[in-house]
Amino acid sequence: KTSNSNLIKYKQNKIDTLAYYKVVDRTGWLMFGCENLDSILTPINSLIRLIIIVGVMITIVTCLVGLAISKKITDPIVNVTKLVNETSRLDLQRHVPDKDLDKSKDEMGAISKSIVCMRQNLRQFVNSLITASDDINTNAELVNGLTNDLKQYAEETSGDVENLTAAMEESAATI
Repeated sequence: KTSNSNLIKYKQNKIDTLAYYKVVDRTGWLMFGCENLDSILTPINSLIRLIIIVGVMITIVTCLVGLAISKKITDPIVNVTKLVNETSRLDLQRHVPDKDLDKSKDEMGAISKSIVCMRQNLRQFVNSLITASDDINTNAELVNGLTNDLKQYAEETSGDVENLTAAMEESAATI
């Protein structure tokens, strides 16, 4: 007998069986039914397995969606961090296509576009510095060449002046 007085659990041919009885109030009749316990629990166990399988599938789908959303959030941050690190090392070689920036329409997209614009401006500034440095080097070489020419002319003039002075002294001594 179970805790419910209308249920009886017993073994029939080594099979757990559940019996239920109830007295009908109006007629006084006794209604009785019995069923193999496994046949009662089998649909319940199947339902429990189905609920567990659906729960696991929902958990897997939720995790995949969560991963996709987190990747969508973190990828722009990782890309901007790479750009900032490259810029901090003055590595301006890599050009970021505009199509990569158009993917993100939020604040990270705006920051990315600003960093790319800053990199373009820095690249132009560095190229201007390189051009100016090349011009200065060219002018320095020209000044160095002219200085050498001037030195040579000065040495020649000095030699001519010495010769002229010696000739004048010789000429003065003969007079």
